[in-house]
Amino acid sequence: MKVAERAQELGRIVGAVPGPVTSATSAGPHRLLRDKDCAVITDAADLYRALETRDVERGSSASLLMPERTVSSAWEMRQL
Repeated sequence: MKVAERAQELGRIVGAVPGPVTSATSAGPHRLLRDKDCAVITDAADLYRALETRDVERGSSASLLMPERTVSSAWEMRQL
């Protein structure tokens, strides 16, 4: 949580990948989603949307999204 709080202080995107509610290893991401202004990341497209939102908020005219290409998996994202 301290890393997420510091990232938010610095204006960085904080994202969390939710997991099964029955898993102890999912407690941290679920707490971030519940208590912090945190982006839900379930696939590569969610990550791109979070980054684009950040750019719009900062007033950047350059979009990280490539409209001609849809990314459907983390594997595809690594290939870009």
